[in-house]
Amino acid sequence: MKSHIINFIAGLIAFVLTIAYATAATRAQVSNPARPTNKSAKDVIMTEIPSLDELASDCDTRFFEPPVVLVWGLEKGPSMKGKRYTTEDKIRILREVDGGKAVLDVCREHNISEVSFHRWKRQYGQMEINEARRLKELERENSELKKMLAESLLKNRVLEMVCEKKA
Repeated sequence: MKSHIINFIAGLIAFVLTIAYATAATRAQVSNPARPTNKSAKDVIMTEIPSLDELASDCDTRFFEPPVVLVWGLEKGPSMKGKRYTTEDKIRILREVDGGKAVLDVCREHNISEVSFHRWKRQYGQMEINEARRLKELERENSELKKMLAESLLKNRVLEMVCEKKA
């Protein structure tokens, strides 16, 4: 096992040195292309070994960053979550199209996709803002009633189990 690790490390060092030789030779040619150098790559590497700080400063750090996506002309990184619109905001955006604006113009203005717009349209349709508020209240009340029902059913089952054990 140790020999495999040693062979791997030796290969890795050889690879790094090969890249360093090539980089140094390229730097020597680029620094003065009109005057050809008589130095071998080994001589060049011995005189121009870059330090780790120089290598790090030459490295393009953008290579390691996540890609940037353009959405309607605005940069949006992959880790950035989109804006969360309230139900009222969604309905207001839908009403702008009903007012005569083009769908694409409204989508660009609010920085949303056309797919999101049509999904909202299917979901909220011709609903008004006050109807949406009432719907949200009813959904909240419905969820509370479901929790109460689940708790009461659980209590009933526990009581039935206790009664069976006593009998």
